[in-house]
Formats: sequence, structure tokens, C-alpha cells
Amino acid sequence: MIEKRRTLLVFFFFLCQVFLPSSPHAATVTKLQAQWRDGQVFLAWQNVGVTGQAYKVYRSTTAFVSPDQLNASNYIGQVRDSSAKNIRRSRLEQMPVFFRWQPGGEPLGANIGLYVVTCTETGQFYYAITVLDLASGIEDKTLLPGKNTLISPVSESVAFPLPVWQDSVIWSNGDVVHYYTQFGDNRHNQYRRVMNNVGSFGYNFIQIRRGQAERYPLFIFLEGLQKNAIKGNGLDEFENITNCYILSLDDWIPYPNGYGTDAGKSTSWVGYHEGYDIYSSNNAVPTSGVVMAYTQHRIIYTIEWARKYLPVDTTRIFLVGVSTGGYGAIITACMIPEKITGVYAIAHPSALMSDDGWHAQLWGTTSQNLKTNVPDMSNPFDSLRIFELMNLKKLFQKNVHRSLPHIYCVHGKQDATVGWKDKPGFYDTAQLYKMPAVFFWDRRKHNGDEAQWLDSETMIPYQSLALNVAYPAFSNASVNGNPGSGKKNDGDNYGTINGLLTWSDVSETKCSFSVKLFLKDYIAGGQLQANQPTTCTADVTLRRLQAFKAQPGRTIYWYNYDASGALVQSGTIVSQQGVPHTVPGVTISKDGNRLELKFGTCLTRETQETVAPEAHVQRYGGGWQLVISVQKPQDIKLRITDPWGRYQQQQDWHLEAGTQRLPLEFPVPSVYVVELQAGSWRWQWKITD
Repeated sequence: MIEKRRTLLVFFFFLCQVFLPSSPHAATVTKLQAQWRDGQVFLAWQNVGVTGQAYKVYRSTTAFVSPDQLNASNYIGQVRDSSAKNIRRSRLEQMPVFFRWQPGGEPLGANIGLYVVTCTETGQFYYAITVLDLASGIEDKTLLPGKNTLISPVSESVAFPLPVWQDSVIWSNGDVVHYYTQFGDNRHNQYRRVMNNVGSFGYNFIQIRRGQAERYPLFIFLEGLQKNAIKGNGLDEFENITNCYILSLDDWIPYPNGYGTDAGKSTSWVGYHEGYDIYSSNNAVPTSGVVMAYTQHRIIYTIEWARKYLPVDTTRIFLVGVSTGGYGAIITACMIPEKITGVYAIAHPSALMSDDGWHAQLWGTTSQNLKTNVPDMSNPFDSLRIFELMNLKKLFQKNVHRSLPHIYCVHGKQDATVGWKDKPGFYDTAQLYKMPAVFFWDRRKHNGDEAQWLDSETMIPYQSLALNVAYPAFSNASVNGNPGSGKKNDGDNYGTINGLLTWSDVSETKCSFSVKLFLKDYIAGGQLQANQPTTCTADVTLRRLQAFKAQPGRTIYWYNYDASGALVQSGTIVSQQGVPHTVPGVTISKDGNRLELKFGTCLTRETQETVAPEAHVQRYGGGWQLVISVQKPQDIKLRITDPWGRYQQQQDWHLEAGTQRLPLEFPVPSVYVVELQAGSWRWQWKITD
């Protein structure tokens, strides 16, 4: 009987071990340790011996002694199984790759957990790690001082978080490639914005230095971690560029779709909704809340790190990308134009939408068009909608009065991946808003097959560009090609917009600006094209001015001289608040032209002989008056017409040098056009009396 009872007890104990929840200690991490470094706290511990767990991290100003402290106010984030494993590189390289948590240290092991906290304040803080079973939803809140909680606090302070060097390899072309990981989380400080909504995660990028320069131009590639990141599909010109730094970033989230080299998903270099779970393949489509530009935050942080800690020329920073990489590069340029010199984008879309269920989970539906956390460039009191941020035409519109970087784009009429039909409209938008954009197109496919332009012919001229030098943006050039209406067989098979125009010798003072403009030879596919134009006209918009800044309402006088120094054109424009100066219809020849703009004290006696009067119409008492200033005695003609073109008033005056005010009379209340002529100059004002 005793033996039978003993057998039953043993069997009952076995059932408890198999079918009942394990004891609290069995689901508790051990060996928790922490260290502060460069504005972050690195936490490491020994995982529990089972998978399917989430490791939750708590932070407090007092030691953790009671499960009551494991509450929402102290919770900061979580990681999953194998958090010390570099899942992205492991899948790409098809072998286990583990993170180093400090430069020069050994890689962490398979049984180690890792969480990196971004510090947001100065102080002493304790940490605790608990284990959440994902299948049951049960969190083990057992606290074991010295094992899953810290006995001593970590001394923290805010600083610029630095990426951690992981390892280095040598590619077949001789490049020494350094792999780095930037550990981002759901916290931000003054140096870096949040990178996700869950918790600690390791984001990879590579660094290459070529040559021995004192200061290097920097190329940021949005192309991933492998050798094809900087070669192929339109990027071959970068194979031999020297004396530069190259960083290539990755866009990857651990979407649970296997362990092959193509496992995971991208965010199209933008981000995702604040409620999206990157570890799940079944998220609800959001109908409210904010879409966060997490990926853009990471790109911008990497650029800031390079500017601060690498020997780069901060006036020469370029973004490069193919397909969605090029698309993301233009978005970044529109977000931080003051830090980007130029963009080279190949075969990129001009807009992305929620065209399938998964993208709708990331961004919400197109009709919902949720708000983002990106400020509206045209309205500082509002933020962009997600499908404004993800529409390059909308971004150009929002940035119409800002000086964007130089943008060089290449597209293919046979590109079935990103399509062709919307590209002519994209080109038109850039022309309309006078963007500093150059476009090339041909019959290429998405992978570059059947291209007619050589890479060297479409390459952005990075050697001659800098952030601290003004430049002319061309639009409406008479030598532009015809991309057609969006059908692949419509318009020119290959061509360019603004690709035949260039400039040199920019010079500025407070009241003068000068630049040389040139029409280039038309060479495509290495061949000089037939019927070469020798001259053209184009609108010229001055961008990124450094010194030449006229007050609003100021008359600016412009002159166009040919290569012999002869004046071929002149005219005036009026400075407007926040609007770039545009000179219309400038003649440009292959021999070169010099365009000069002047106002105020920069007008010499010789130029004053040819300058136009300054004139405007303004209210005066109960009526109107014409205010006109002339540099020398001059005859003027004035006429006033109604909407039907009937003369209501016509008068000639002889004015002496100086400013004079002439009354305007209208017979009945109506809309009138006031026209003033002084020599070859004409003005018109439309007023309502």
C-alpha cells in the first residue's frame, strides 16, 4: 500500500512537471550586467532555456524589490529570443552572426540576451528583466537580486549614441569593409529620434574609406550590406571613385517569413505606424494614430554621426540609391535639404501607396491617409500626411521655397517594376516648382538592361557641388527632350531634361551675383548626337544663395553677356519674400554666357544708364497713387484700362531723377489695369477700386 502510494505521488509530480506551469525560477534570467557607454546603457543576461519568449525591460530610480514595481511607468521595452544574434546578417550570410556589444570585444553567445537603452536623462537607475511567455501571455515577475535585477544602479547621462564596430572583411575589389551596428530603441534624446516602437534592435550598416584625403566627400548609399550595394544597375561609376567615404545602410525589419537570405521586409525607407508589431505578420490595418518615419530617423542619425565623427567634408554629402533606395534618398533630401549636397537616384518610384494588405498594415489605407510625425515644410504648425510624405511630387510642392539639393534621376520606359507612366508628370512637377533636378530616361528595364545612356553620362557631377556654393536651377529649357505622356512608346525613346545645361564660376556679394552658363554637347551612349543645338533658352532660378539676398520688393537688374562680353539680354525682377529669384528666358550658348544680377550699391554709373525705374501702385487716402523712382531724367507713359480694354486714362510725364508720387483717377468703382511704360520697360498692375 505504501509502495503504491509512493508510485502515485511520483506520477503526480511528473504530471505537474509536464502539464503545469514551470516554477517561477525556471523562467527567470540570470547574470544580468550593465554598462553605460556613449549615451546608452548596454544590458546583457543569460536567457532561459526555451524559445517563444519575450524579455521585458524595466527601469527605476530605486532598486527592484517588489513585483508591484514592474508596472507601465517603469516598463521601457522588450526584445525576443536570440536578441544577441544579428538575425539580418545571419540570414544574409547563412551562418550564425552575433553582436559585439563593445568595440573590440568578443561576440556574444547564443544563450545571451541583449538590450540597449537610449539615455534620456542624467541619474542613477536600476534595471530588471522579466520573461513573458508569448504562447500563454504569462509574465514571470519573480525578482532575484543580482540575477535578473541590478543590485547597484547604473550612472547614466545623455550623450550622442555611437554605433558599435562589429567586424571587417575585404571585398574582391580591395575595399576594406567595416560592419557597424547602431542600436536603436523606442526612446529619444536631443541627439537621436526613436527608431522603432518596441524596444532595442540592432541596425546594420557598412563603412568604406578610399584614398588618403584630409577631408572626404561622403556617399550615403541606401542599398544594403553586400557588394552589389555600390556596383551594378547604374552604379558602376562608383566602383572606381576614390578619396571618399561610403556608408551603405540597410532597410530591414524581422517580418516572420522564414530564414532565407530574402527573409524579412523593408519599410521602403520610410517607417511604419506607431502600433505596428515588427515581429508579427498579422497586424490590424490602422485607422487612427500616427505613422512614424522610423527609417528616416535612422538615416538622418547616421548622417549626423558621420558629420561629427568621420573626417568628411560636411559640405559634400550625397545620397545614392536604386529603386526604393533612390526614392528614400529623395525623401531624406526633402527632409534635411540643408545637409545634403546632391542625390543620385536610379529607377525609383515617384510615389508609393497602400496597394496591398501588408502595406496597409504598415501605413494605413490610402483613403485614410494618416498623419505622420514629419513636420509640413510649408506649414510649421502641421505635419505631413503619410501619402504626402511618400509622394515626391507633393514633397516638391511642399519645398517650393526651400533650396533642395541637386537631384539627378534616371528612369526606363520598359521598367515594369516601378513603372513609367507617372514619370513625365514627375518631371513636369519639378519644372513647375523650379527644382534643381536633372532627368534622364531611355528604354532600360528595371535592372538596367537595354539602357541607352552610359552611367558616366548620367552621373551626378559631385566634384563640382558643395553646400556652401549657390547654384542655378534650370527649368523650361528649349533643348529639353520629350518624355511623352507616360506610354512607353510615346515621346522620345531616350532623352534628358536639363541634362544639357551646366554652369561654373559662381560669385556673390551682398548686392551682386554672377554665374557662367553653358550648353553642353549632346552625347548619349558615347555618341555625339546629330543636329546639335548651339543655343537655347531656359529659366534660371538662383538656389542656396550665400550672400546675395535682396529685401522683399527690391528691384533686381539682370544682364546676360555672351562669350565676347557683349550684352545680349537685360531686364528686371522683383524680390519676393521667401521666393527664389528666377530670371526667365535666359539665352545660353555653347560658348558660354555670363549672367549677372545686381541691386542697390552694386549698380555702377554705367549700369544705371540702362536700369529701369522702380515703380509700384499703392493706396493713398481714399484713392490710389503711382510711386516711381528713376535714376536719371526720363519720360514715362501711363494708361489705365477697364476689363473691356477701354482707355479710361492716358498720360505722358517727364520725370526728374528721384522719387515721385503721381495720383491715379478712376471714373467708377471697378477692376482696372494700370500699365506703365518707361523706354523699353513695362509694368502692369491689376487693382480693384
